[in-house]
Amino acid sequence: GKVHQRLILPAKLIGCLIGKGGDKIKHLRDSTGAMVIVKGQTEPERLITVIGDADTVANACQQMAQNIVDDFVAHQNA
Repeated sequence: GKVHQRLILPAKLIGCLIGKGGDKIKHLRDSTGAMVIVKGQTEPERLITVIGDADTVANACQQMAQNIVDDFVAHQNA
């Protein structure tokens, strides 16, 4: 069956997941096969839903975490 993983992230991290022109989220969807839905426009937090089989969802969540580390955390420490 399909696994639905929901994540609530601060809005300031969403750019790390979506990327310029949506390039990162498109790559994430293409490379993992996961359905990734971002909800919320003006809220301080956004709801991310990742849907797929267990391995697909785990891989997508791992890639999202890496994007946050690479983009957000690295810039905070620079």
